[in-house]
Amino acid sequence: TTPVSIYSITLAPMSERDAALLLIELTERELDAAELLDEAAGAAAGSSAPADVLTALRRHELIARLGGVPTNIQWAACRLRDTTVGALLAELRSLKPSQQARLVKADSPAAPDLAPLSSSLASPRQTG
Repeated sequence: TTPVSIYSITLAPMSERDAALLLIELTERELDAAELLDEAAGAAAGSSAPADVLTALRRHELIARLGGVPTNIQWAACRLRDTTVGALLAELRSLKPSQQARLVKADSPAAPDLAPLSSSLASPRQTG
């Protein structure tokens, strides 16, 4: 048999813009800029709040908490069918990153394991 080399690679997180676009695309309901402003940001922003959903979402804490990982974004989009952005964000704030990762994985059984790694290209392992 021919030996097979297996490599592990690390992809950079998605940009905030790309993550926001993916969340908008995957969410089955419409998000609006008003929903994306939490109470503190809404009070501070006043009339200067962004009217554009993409702009508001790019700046939103939810995008930062999802870490630019497509599986996390897909999970959030599914959750947003039945909950508000504020409620989802409150849930994520209560979780440690490891708890969030376990929750996403448990709710996304068919999702590939996309855990962040520390190096961009791990050493190959020989099998066979």
